[in-house]
Amino acid sequence: MESKSRTQLLLKIMLIVTWVAFIGFMIRAGTILVLYALSLVNPEASMDFYEGPTLYSLYQYGFWTFSVAVALMTSVPIMNALIAHEVIKILTQFNLSSPFTMEVAQRLQKVAALALGIWILNIIINIHSGVTIGVADAAYKQDADPGDYTLIMAALLFIISQVFKRGVEMQTENDLTV
Repeated sequence: MESKSRTQLLLKIMLIVTWVAFIGFMIRAGTILVLYALSLVNPEASMDFYEGPTLYSLYQYGFWTFSVAVALMTSVPIMNALIAHEVIKILTQFNLSSPFTMEVAQRLQKVAALALGIWILNIIINIHSGVTIGVADAAYKQDADPGDYTLIMAALLFIISQVFKRGVEMQTENDLTV
């Protein structure tokens, strides 16, 4: 009983932390979008982008180049928020007495796909910043390190989702034999 209550407490703490992360990612994406809208009215607003690079040189280079950079910068926190949202759903529906459900396995697979998408998106950001090298601030490129850890995390989550699917199959077989 002791370890079960400790695990439940840990899951509740993880749920709270995930909610904080979700809200933080949404605030970051929203702030970038608001700054983008402000820069449409006042181009100097692109000089002080939220916790990120100065994109004023990209704005001066070309509006579409600037817009693509902002879209790419906004996509990463939005995808991170989607991951946090899926984790919130997993944690709220998770049952310690019967942990293997097809819904959890499918949500884990979605999280793995989103993590892979973030890795691919960061590669696209690096390509875009490479094309605009000399125009863009160096921080724009440094913001988008694809990192092997993202790819490894996506692979690990996919493997875990497959283990959960097998666990569901075994649990179903076990229920049928009883």
